[in-house]
Formats: sequence, C-alpha cells, structure tokens
Amino acid sequence: MSVYQIGRLGKIYAAKESTYGTAATFASTDAIRHMSAQLNFSNNRVESQERFSDPSLRDKWTRRQTSNFLIGGLLYPSAVLNTLPDMTDIFEVGLGTLTNTTLSTTVASGATTTGATLASGAGLTVGQAILINVSTGSPATGRVLRWLLTVAGAVVTWDPPLPQAPANGDTVKGCVNYSLATALPNALTIGHYLTSISKQCNGSVVDQLKIMFDANDEVRWEASGPAKTRLTAAQAAPGSFTTVGTTPPSGLVGSLRLGSVAVEFLKAEIVVQNAMELDNFQFGTSSAANYFRKNKRKIACNVTAILSDSTTLMTAAENATDNNAMAIQCGQTEGNIVGVYGPDLDFDVPDMPDGEETLELTFNGTMKAVNGNDEFRLAIA
Repeated sequence: MSVYQIGRLGKIYAAKESTYGTAATFASTDAIRHMSAQLNFSNNRVESQERFSDPSLRDKWTRRQTSNFLIGGLLYPSAVLNTLPDMTDIFEVGLGTLTNTTLSTTVASGATTTGATLASGAGLTVGQAILINVSTGSPATGRVLRWLLTVAGAVVTWDPPLPQAPANGDTVKGCVNYSLATALPNALTIGHYLTSISKQCNGSVVDQLKIMFDANDEVRWEASGPAKTRLTAAQAAPGSFTTVGTTPPSGLVGSLRLGSVAVEFLKAEIVVQNAMELDNFQFGTSSAANYFRKNKRKIACNVTAILSDSTTLMTAAENATDNNAMAIQCGQTEGNIVGVYGPDLDFDVPDMPDGEETLELTFNGTMKAVNGNDEFRLAIA
C-alpha cells in the first residue's frame, strides 16, 4: 500500500551556495519554518512539428530544463538581540547585504528627537538601524527602531524623528540589518523533505521578496524566483531541525510613521522585485549557467487604511512633490522586533471607495532611493 505524503510534515532547509548551481550542504541550523513551499520543475517537452500522411503525433523533444521555487512563513526573530533568524540567508541573498552590529551603549548628551551623542558609537555606520529605549514621556515611547542618517564618532542622527527626545542614560543597541546591494551575492540551495519523498532546487535566485504586516496577524515573509534545476531526490537531511525564536511579533503591537507623523493602518506589504534573469539560453547548455540583473530593481510599498479624518496618507499621495520617509515597526520586546524603513516613499492617489460601512483605501507606493541602494532596509532587533 502506498505511503501518502502529508504536507504538514514537510521540512525546509535553505543555505547559501559558494558557486552558482553547486549545492550547499545543509546543516541542522539551515532549517526554516514555513507555511507554504513549492519547488517546481519542467523538462519543457515540445511536440515535434514533423508531418506525416496520418494526423498522429509521433515524438516529443526535451528543451532546456527550468525550475522555480516559492516559500514563505511567519517572520520569527530569534528572541535574542544580534542572533540571526532562521530565514537570514533568504533575506541576505534577496536584498544583498547583511550586517550584525553588536553594541550596547547609552545616550550621553545632547539628545533631540532626531539625534544624540552616545557614550559609544563603535561599529555604527550610516543606514544601519539602532534600537533606542526611550524612557521619557507619559507614557514612555519604549523600544523603537531608528535608522542612522549620519555618524560622526559617537554623535549620530537618525530618521524618522522620535515622538520625544530620549533621556541621558537611555539605552541604545545594535541589531541585525539587511540592506540592498547592486549585485545579489549568492544563490540558494533549497531542500523540501516529506515522509519518503524529497526534492532539492540548486541555483535558486530570490527574484521577489515580500514582507507583510497585518493589524491582526503575525509578520509574514515570502520569497520566490527561478532556479537552475530540481533534483529528483534531495541530499540526506540533517539529523535535526534547529530553529530559533518562539513567538513572532504581531500587528497588535506596532506603528507606522510617515515622516514624523504616526499613521493608523490595517495592512502593509513591501514587495522587492529584483528583475533577475537566469543565463539559460547559451548553445551547448541544458540548464542555467549563471544569473544576472536584467532591469532596474523595483520596490513597492502598499498600505491599506480606513478612510477617516486623518489625512496624512491622502495628503502624501496628492502631493506629487512630497518625499515621505516611512518606517514600520512590529513588536516592542527586545529580541522580538521587526522593522522596515524607506527614505522616500512615493504614493499614487487611490480611487475613492463607496460602501455602506467603513471605507478602506489602498495606497500603492513606490520606494525610491536617495543615494542608491538605500530605498529599503529591514532590521530585526
């Protein structure tokens, strides 16, 4: 009797490749919890166009093989500051750069809503996120992510502005940062293991990466793209499935700021389109030999909100010359915080809804660069 393969028992491992298409060896720590997984493959068989006196099809021919993948799940931070999450390789190769700055310092003097002199600025660079614990105010702001605009020794400025200036002695810590790069540094080897069937995609290139926020759900991520090939059976699975983090942050605790203004919203989705292409067309080859970026990268940020007397999003959309820095943070517990940032978000004007009850608007936005490769940043703190 057949052994049925149960999808809920499936396990995913993903690891960076050193050479494109040459499989990385999975370790137990390459495990990734997932909610969706597809590793697809085609031999691209085509029908022969030969003609005979009868109308029968007699042959089919194999063309270059193609493969693609789609995986996604909840975004679990590690629960420990500066410890990488399960899906770190996917974020790194999908965006381009990973930095992990270990720093625990305090505000020393001169604090404003946009900067301060720290007791130490060791390891900090422009573009990184820092975690500031603002103890002042009533109520206190608490732990918030801010992205560094300038760093001069221990004197730093950040964006977006804080609701209130931190006090001397408030803690400032480094965190895990993912940022953009001109070239994607690696492809992935991805393995999917069911009860007695396994598949493995080599040369998997992250062409699209999504980060999704929801007012009543945990943060989610999804990655997809083309791959060099899919093996009929994956390499032997590691002896264990080792992951980090226990509770992903949800939209019950979070905020969106457009410039210095807090904005109410229901959902937000950031979609990074890398415009990647596989070199899968050279004579004498049967599968992709490499990958390259064929066009400009595009990053969309789409925000859904209830129409109300708060007009911040509508004003930003209607003002075509307005440059809007945007930051979304989910969670406030150290080790369990996810944040995204863009220095220049350009919204389209949405169509006005019409209904019996509350009215929802979807603001479709494009994230633009200021200096190049800085239009989007992801931090986990």
